[in-house]
Amino acid sequence: MEPIVCGTDFTLSSINATFYANELAHWLDTKLVLFHATKSAAPPILVSEPPAQSTGQEPGRDTEAIRLKLLDDLLHSLQKKDWTKPIAYEKRLQNASLTEMAQALVQEVQAGLLVLGNEGAQNLQEVLYYTTAANVIKASPCPILIVPPKATFRPLHTIVFAIDLEDRPRLDTALLTALASLFKAEIIFLYVLPNLVEEGLEGLKSSFVNRTKDVAYPHVSFHIEFNPRIEEGISQYCRRKHADLLVMVSQLHDYTRHLIDDFYHQDQSFHTYLPILLLPNHRKLD
Repeated sequence: MEPIVCGTDFTLSSINATFYANELAHWLDTKLVLFHATKSAAPPILVSEPPAQSTGQEPGRDTEAIRLKLLDDLLHSLQKKDWTKPIAYEKRLQNASLTEMAQALVQEVQAGLLVLGNEGAQNLQEVLYYTTAANVIKASPCPILIVPPKATFRPLHTIVFAIDLEDRPRLDTALLTALASLFKAEIIFLYVLPNLVEEGLEGLKSSFVNRTKDVAYPHVSFHIEFNPRIEEGISQYCRRKHADLLVMVSQLHDYTRHLIDDFYHQDQSFHTYLPILLLPNHRKLD
């Protein structure tokens, strides 16, 4: 598989995301590229020390050295676990924004996945619109995995893919099927309807089959959930099924916008504990 790229700004959430990415990289037997974009992070502090006497060096040099040490220490922590088979690591530090560095690095190493934490985001609306990761999500040509602060890695047994049957995205599901195959997980395609209606259900089921026939994976099922709030319907279903991963399309079509509006009014939903894999819609790139 192509390398996994993971960004860190040394916050607890981003560090948690790097450990999640590390586990995933070992399971997939692929390279992990850890990067830090200095323009997107506050100056780090290692310990409280009295002001040093001027050395005549540029002010930014000491800060850069601290960032590099933090990156080295984090990489060393990732390598400490006794793995059966080691993987390759690479670290990058650059004076660039998260968006600039992530886009350039994903293209340079031909990454198959970009992993980010969601420090401070209280709902999906904030993740997709008001965090430093928002611009990366909009522009990324590869899948993005958003890891919440409370998420810990565990083998994937149940993957829920929330879809809109009225949308026609063009998706590359290679990563999704690779993850599912690795853990022999079930992929459940989920559609939330606001009203309980019996008529038209057979047509919806046919749409499910047509929409997912290109997914080359045997353990696939479909479910229609009835709930006036899309977010609540997805959240309750994920909890009921003990889902390990939620998958969505990153393009904000009407269904996702409705979902995000719901997120804004909800607390402690799945975005606080469940990793979200965002698949890019390549149709919008045409």
